[in-house]
Amino acid sequence: MKNYIIKQLNIDPERIKNLKIIEKQSGSDFYIELVHTFPDCEYCGGHTISNGFARPKPINHPTIVNENNRIIFKPIRYKCKDCGKTFTEENPFTFSTFRNSYFALDQIMKDIANLNFTYHDIAIKNNVSPPTVQRYLDSFVSVPRQTLPENIGIDEIYSKMAKRGQSKYLCVLVDNEHRYPFEILSSRSKLNLSRYFEAIPLAERQKVRYVTIDMWQPYKDVAIKYFP
Repeated sequence: MKNYIIKQLNIDPERIKNLKIIEKQSGSDFYIELVHTFPDCEYCGGHTISNGFARPKPINHPTIVNENNRIIFKPIRYKCKDCGKTFTEENPFTFSTFRNSYFALDQIMKDIANLNFTYHDIAIKNNVSPPTVQRYLDSFVSVPRQTLPENIGIDEIYSKMAKRGQSKYLCVLVDNEHRYPFEILSSRSKLNLSRYFEAIPLAERQKVRYVTIDMWQPYKDVAIKYFP
């Protein structure tokens, strides 16, 4: 059983000095202390000695669905014998500011790729909050821009998400022929629209044949300028 758990931690067993497992009703906590490696000083490259431990860090590690498993990592503090500065050993389970393990992040990103899952489904499955799933999507997933359609509709929608300048509107760009929005901009301002269309190659903009708008003057100005 212990060997199975070590395998799930995704770390070389030789690096583990102490491992204590505490089972709970909702999952398990894995208390881990690593072998002292005495790395070179981060500041001057000098020799180091151990200098106690930093505060243990709980890390969400959902290796089993619907179980609240956590790694409680007890990082070693090192002190340089040359410059006297101290630093904490590198965390092999996650990024320094993250509360979810590399395994959890990898699993969440794989679940995001499954179009049958909602944010809520992914959050429950991986023991995180829906906003965390959304934040990971925004931070790590780059969605390529769609090619401009021949027939573009430009309009706006009122939203509290519109935060740029004094605007209260998001700008919605629609493929009129296929009846779906292909882009949503954070503002309907002329500056925001200009920055978006300026980044698109002229050859692609020249393929646009129709643009439909309401009487908002910036839409007309931008359409005339960027769609020859």
